[in-house]
Amino acid sequence: MDQMIINGRGYSVACNWRACVNFLQQRGTDSLSALSELTKLAPSDLALLCWCCVAEGERLEGREIDIAPDFIEGLSMLDAFNVIGDFIRIYNE
Repeated sequence: MDQMIINGRGYSVACNWRACVNFLQQRGTDSLSALSELTKLAPSDLALLCWCCVAEGERLEGREIDIAPDFIEGLSMLDAFNVIGDFIRIYNE
């Protein structure tokens, strides 16, 4: 399973169907078009998708996620760019 570092801690990441459905439910939509091109997502949506995939990865590892859906807002700009960059790489794989 893929890993990401957030605030100095490693988190498992799973970009699977369950994570995508959770993201769509959180956004209040059921259109898969929101997932087809990450570059067209608003930054807040991209951060939410990242959180959903981290939450799913942690669930699969038997752990509860200990960061909030808006975790990205608490990061420095550089850390936020690094986290999102890592996430985009994992998602695209």
